[in-house]
Amino acid sequence: MNIENIQKVLLECYSKDLCYPKVQDDWNDNNKCFGMCAITSLIINDYFGGDICKIHVDNISHYFNLIENKVIDLTSSQFNHEIDYKDYQIIGREKILTDDTKNRYNILKTRLIKKLLKQVDEKVYSCKSCEKLVDKFPNDATVFIGKDNDIVLVGEAPANNGWRKSHKLWCDINGKVLPSGVVLQKLFNIIDRDIFETTFLESVKCYPLERKNLKTCSSNCKNIMLMLSV
Repeated sequence: MNIENIQKVLLECYSKDLCYPKVQDDWNDNNKCFGMCAITSLIINDYFGGDICKIHVDNISHYFNLIENKVIDLTSSQFNHEIDYKDYQIIGREKILTDDTKNRYNILKTRLIKKLLKQVDEKVYSCKSCEKLVDKFPNDATVFIGKDNDIVLVGEAPANNGWRKSHKLWCDINGKVLPSGVVLQKLFNIIDRDIFETTFLESVKCYPLERKNLKTCSSNCKNIMLMLSV
């Protein structure tokens, strides 16, 4: 995950319906960043933190990000001249998230996540590290379940008797919570959380055919997860 990749993927996500409504009729494919500054700055803030800043360019409001005292402006190309960033104002997210902006931001974020997960899938399926040792999980999309992302559980591989057959996280085919789920819930009880309400991400879609291969496959999975980590 880096800003350059995010910028590339965002360009694939932009469309007229996401443009600031007052200038939507002026949006076109030749200037995809036009009218996208507010929702883009929110996205960058999601992933990289820092501050969201506001200035006026050509007498209109323009938003950009300030991360470790460095200006990050992924929509500056909508203007045909250089921007003077000196007289900026740091602005809170809540002031930007009007009903319309919030709606456009959520649509953009959903599109972005979908495309980023597709990148993960392509990396995962190209992995040949333990090809002869595993049974590939027949799923063409990374599993990402949950809305509260303050805690994200990352599964390296789907259990052979678990949700790959039951289609329910932490449960066997009969709906009974698996031992791994029981242990995890005990840990989550300490922080008063429910494992079924926590975001879950599974990307490595393979299952070791024999337990003796588990260590080797687990090591390979950790390597690819590090490569894909965000």
